[in-house]
Amino acid sequence: MILIIGSSHPNTANFYKKLGLEQSKLIASVNEYYSIGHTSPQDMITYENLTRLAKTADQIYFSYPTPEEFSENYFYYEFLDWLKEFNFKYKKIINLKNNIIVDAFNWNLKPPELNKNDAVFIGCSFTEGIGIECNEDKYATIVAKHFNLNCVNLGKGGSSNSYFFEIFSQLEFHPGQLIVLQLTILERLRYYNNNVSLQHIQFANPLYSPKILEVYNNKFLFYETLKQLRLVNQIAEAKNLKLAVWLNNYKEEHHGHYTMDQQMYFYNLKSFVPAFLMQDYCVDVGTDNVHPGIKSNQNIANVLIDFIEKTYNNEI
Repeated sequence: MILIIGSSHPNTANFYKKLGLEQSKLIASVNEYYSIGHTSPQDMITYENLTRLAKTADQIYFSYPTPEEFSENYFYYEFLDWLKEFNFKYKKIINLKNNIIVDAFNWNLKPPELNKNDAVFIGCSFTEGIGIECNEDKYATIVAKHFNLNCVNLGKGGSSNSYFFEIFSQLEFHPGQLIVLQLTILERLRYYNNNVSLQHIQFANPLYSPKILEVYNNKFLFYETLKQLRLVNQIAEAKNLKLAVWLNNYKEEHHGHYTMDQQMYFYNLKSFVPAFLMQDYCVDVGTDNVHPGIKSNQNIANVLIDFIEKTYNNEI
């Protein structure tokens, strides 16, 4: 017997279509017979009844309801707690066919599904190519075309290192895939606001004393970035990825960037593009008079291509 569990919302009643099954029957009693049924906490009145019913199933599907399908958010979280507890207690005898995916605050970035011939570029506006009108002139496109790969440019203007690490952790890579990660200034942060949604902020608030700002920005944030970057490199090695990491500015006189001492911590990482290769890449600006121009993007691409070929012995 197959049981679909969700809210009393029509999405649960129609979930059989997504599974390619025959139409399911509403089950509102423990004693009802079903071959394919759907139910919810509202239909079964108590969680004790829902547990008794669920134990009669051979296969259970979770219909991915959202908080909006319940009268109050509390009841949604109560339902998820029950489902997790039920799955934990009975997973040896009950076959929960799909994952319990919870993203109540929409924090998942929903990255694209990758093909094995995709080259992935992650970074801020420098990678997005703001100021460059033609995609063919962006460094990401140039590098991907050199290796006869499809360019997947996930650069996003104003984004932070934490965004980069998040999207990296949510991507499903193929072995041997080319990944270029561009780190940005340390003072960009992400936090959740009063609505518990992720919000970007640049940490440059005059209410903080310069000393506190300096310690938090230049010391704490660098340490957090270094820890995350080490994990990214471990993942890349485990998945046999061709990873290259570069900074949008290697010169320490710019506020919010990395000192030469800090950069030394990156040098033992196989993927890091060192300063002596990249620090003088910027020779012109784009149409916005801020970001790297066409010649600068070509310089970035040339350095990355040379670095990738030498580091990975022309394996791409």
